[in-house]
Amino acid sequence: MIPSQLHFSLGSCVGPCHEVEWRRGQLLYRHAVGAYLWTADVALTPDLEAWARFWRNLETAGVWHWQPHYDNPDLLYGTQWTLTLKHHECGVRSDGSNAYPGSPGPDYSCNGEYARLLKALRQLTGQPALRK
Repeated sequence: MIPSQLHFSLGSCVGPCHEVEWRRGQLLYRHAVGAYLWTADVALTPDLEAWARFWRNLETAGVWHWQPHYDNPDLLYGTQWTLTLKHHECGVRSDGSNAYPGSPGPDYSCNGEYARLLKALRQLTGQPALRK
């Protein structure tokens, strides 16, 4: 159930930032409030049921078919995000700057693919702050 690679980051230079990473056999979470003043890593231990729900939610979000990059060139500042994920034979690397899968930005649908990713990460980590 565990990934061979998982890294997700979300944030901006003037707002909150979040990072979730699978590193050395642990799921780690950290956040920053502006200026990239990061907290210490918090080690999380999702059970097998939480991991299974996470993978199902990612399938629903269609992450395995996401484009490598989403960009809204009309905005210079805002929200940037990255996702790197490998699980069994599936893998994806995708990022965005003020744009998201299924939305040219600067916002995304609360029922869209990107929102489903955030929900899956919130459920897996128990971190309700994981939002745009």
